Amino acid sequence: MQRITTSFFTLLLLLAVTSLSAQTRYLDEIFDVTGPTTETYATNLSFGLMFQPDELECNIYEPANEDSDQLRPVVVLWPTGNFLPAYLNQGPYGTQLDSANVTTLRKLAARGYVGIHAEYRFGWLPGADDQVTRTETLLKAAYRGGQDAHAMARWLRMTVAEEGNPYQIDTNRIVFWGFGTGGYVALTHAFLDDVDELIPNIQFYDDEGNLLIDEAEDSNPQGTTATMFNMVNTPGYNSDVAMSLNSGGALGDPAWIDGGGNEPIVIGHHHYTDFFAPYNVGTVIVPTTGETVVSGVAGTRRVVELANESGLNDALEPANAFPLPDMFGPLASAVNAINQGQQGVTVDLAILNPADQTMGALSVPNMFTHAYTSRLANEGNPTSGTYNWIDLATAQFVLAQVEMMFPGVPPTFEALIAGESMFNPNYDNPEQAKLTIDTMLAHFLPRAWYGLNLEELVNTEELVQADAIGLTVAPNPASEYFLVNTENERILEASLFDINGREVATFGNVNNTSLRVDRNNLPNGQYILRVRVEQGIVTQKVMIH
Repeated sequence: MQRITTSFFTLLLLLAVTSLSAQTRYLDEIFDVTGPTTETYATNLSFGLMFQPDELECNIYEPANEDSDQLRPVVVLWPTGNFLPAYLNQGPYGTQLDSANVTTLRKLAARGYVGIHAEYRFGWLPGADDQVTRTETLLKAAYRGGQDAHAMARWLRMTVAEEGNPYQIDTNRIVFWGFGTGGYVALTHAFLDDVDELIPNIQFYDDEGNLLIDEAEDSNPQGTTATMFNMVNTPGYNSDVAMSLNSGGALGDPAWIDGGGNEPIVIGHHHYTDFFAPYNVGTVIVPTTGETVVSGVAGTRRVVELANESGLNDALEPANAFPLPDMFGPLASAVNAINQGQQGVTVDLAILNPADQTMGALSVPNMFTHAYTSRLANEGNPTSGTYNWIDLATAQFVLAQVEMMFPGVPPTFEALIAGESMFNPNYDNPEQAKLTIDTMLAHFLPRAWYGLNLEELVNTEELVQADAIGLTVAPNPASEYFLVNTENERILEASLFDINGREVATFGNVNNTSLRVDRNNLPNGQYILRVRVEQGIVTQKVMIH
């Protein structure tokens, strides 16, 4: 195993040193970045605030010099943090300022995505003496996190429908990505559709046989009913997403995955020696206390395997090729080479988690196993969260402020560093941590390209300016029709999209410098016209009233 891992790591390094000259939106960093802009996306009752209302904020990063009216895919990042505030969770992570969060979102925005960091509600009892209480309060924390994620999806659609789409987001291309604890949020949102799905699992009952989630008190998984412990936010909007990523989290019960029509594409990343969250199927141990919380949960390997088997990931088949097309870059092909090799390595998964007694492949398609950092960088120790790092001086300063407010609750600085260095060899090494982020992005970007059908937006052709081809659209605003004209470029084809990114009209084989677009039954509103000419693609905003 060591020799195989080493050879793949060498391949990754060799391929990563080359570069591509082509620049493709959604794949390459071609934009400056603006933000973050802070918004409140929901208000709800928080266990951590004795069920007082808590305003949940998000921080939004956008491409700054992006000059088209094209709708943009959006990635919402749910942070790690053990459902507790940073430092009170015995670790330095869990805020919008986490280095990994900011770096990942800025890298996405530079490629043309809208990147959003989103808070979720804190609060549970990790220090409870009995496992039933720990399981109940953690399950409810993850349940509330899933509700917050549903509220975020509804809020995004509300901003499009009611606020004029200020961030130019494409609501058909929403991605939820969870780091660590945030992975539990993203996966709960993706797969827990109904409280009845909890009933078959004996772990979700208390000692008196009562289900740990009471819908009458806790609301449904979508949080769309007002109850003692839930406030409804932005009702009336769909809360599904197109893709979910889990980086180091887990799903409460693999039986929740049924391949239903509302379930997203799912990919993930995980360290196979993760001590806290199961890699395949096993036990959750919370870093805050080191206590066992719940067993039989599905880690990244098992979740992605089930998503593959149920057909959720069928669209991703081209993204697993080796080599990939050149536009994805050498690191993406290296990641696929590593993954394919790991699929050929049979391991006793019980070694990775004593509760899992299954022989199987180390990895499966559409996930990436951080084997190289687990074994090489951390000398064989259990490893997790190697995308995280801290500035030691800043962490020491913030920890001192938290200690003043909560004496005796956060760890000492020495204990904090000891805990970080035990499981994350990159805690004070930003370059290595950024390599992990780049590797996760190299895995994500091709799968987003195919899974979100981003080629439809980019078409791998150059985006040209309207004045470069003498494009005019008139009248605009239009009431019954509008004419599209170019000075000297033949229009090959054209499409019209509504503000939600849905194609509402298409015109093929135009082969003329003029095109008439009739309104027909289109409702009033803003539309995006996409015109393909020989030089490339040009977009234009059109108003119909």
